Amino acid sequence: METPTPPPPPPPSSYGDGPPPPPPRRDFSDGGGFDPNLAKQRLLAPGIALTAAAAIGIMYILYSLIAVTDPSQQINQFLDIYREMDIEFDQELADQWVDMAARFQKPMLFMQLVSQCLIMASGISMIRMRSWNVCVAGAILALIPCLTGCCCCFVDLPLGIWALVVLNDAAVKQAFT
Repeated sequence: METPTPPPPPPPSSYGDGPPPPPPRRDFSDGGGFDPNLAKQRLLAPGIALTAAAAIGIMYILYSLIAVTDPSQQINQFLDIYREMDIEFDQELADQWVDMAARFQKPMLFMQLVSQCLIMASGISMIRMRSWNVCVAGAILALIPCLTGCCCCFVDLPLGIWALVVLNDAAVKQAFT
């Protein structure tokens, strides 16, 4: 009985003993291999996410504009809590805070409302693959915490970064032109 012959050893790898190198990055600068559907797929998720976050921000801002008619009430509630806890504070400074809140709350909410509308428009533009400049502007606006309503800055900031990374990809840029 003959023993089976073992298979021949694999040819030596030119990569050495480690894993092979990653595949080369695709270059879309010459137009070869361009796939607009791939770019649309990459833009869809951040576009939907920016649109949804902006919609939530708009709802919160509208609620704040309608429900909070007197910002000094809110601050006075906090001051009452401090008084109950016997925490000392400077009444003159507290009065200045109340005046400042009353003066700046409505304009700040209006600026936030406008920026959230622009962020929403940029998200819709990303979904439709229209106007790369509008998409980038909206993604940059999402990075500015003072211009996002509620605690959406914790949501808008990573979404803005994600959108900018996707928008600056060569294939995505080429899809807009």
